[in-house]
Amino acid sequence: RNPIIVVSALSCHRLMITSLVLAAKFQDDVFYGNRFYAKAGGLVLKELNMLEQRMLQLLDYRLVVSDEDFKVYRAIMSPATGNLEQPKGPASA
Repeated sequence: RNPIIVVSALSCHRLMITSLVLAAKFQDDVFYGNRFYAKAGGLVLKELNMLEQRMLQLLDYRLVVSDEDFKVYRAIMSPATGNLEQPKGPASA
């Protein structure tokens, strides 16, 4: 959605930890604070706070992923994961 964002070996962990923070806060009723996530991700708290705010802005504060978007990005990411078998469960039935 934003062509100016470059994912590289130097930025991928920032993207991943920021995504995890947003997912945890969106999905879970109980989650750790940003200080914990920053330490676990090797970031300074101030940087993680800024990344979280910026990612929310870039997503227009829309954290719900449609089934269609999920399938598109899953297809893109699948080769990188070695095409791991999908878990069996209610969503895949």
